[in-house]
Amino acid sequence: IVEEIIVNDMPDNECGPGTILENNICILDQRCGPGTILQGNACVLDSTLVKSSSTGYTKELIMSVTTALGIAGVIGIVLAIIARVNKNKN
Repeated sequence: IVEEIIVNDMPDNECGPGTILENNICILDQRCGPGTILQGNACVLDSTLVKSSSTGYTKELIMSVTTALGIAGVIGIVLAIIARVNKNKN
């Protein structure tokens, strides 16, 4: 009687960085990253113009600075009133 051992945990063929597995052989990865295209044997920047969408935080910046200055002004007025009251008591 021949006993066969079935091994299910054998690792698949894996390729190193910059290579992909094709037909059970590791070959150079010919794909390029985002914003680049393959020209010849090199990835170069894509020359098509991409319109950037600015989110425009100007309004939020103005509102936050105005609010901060307003709060600082109110605190300054309250402290000035407290100082005047203490001055009049003495």
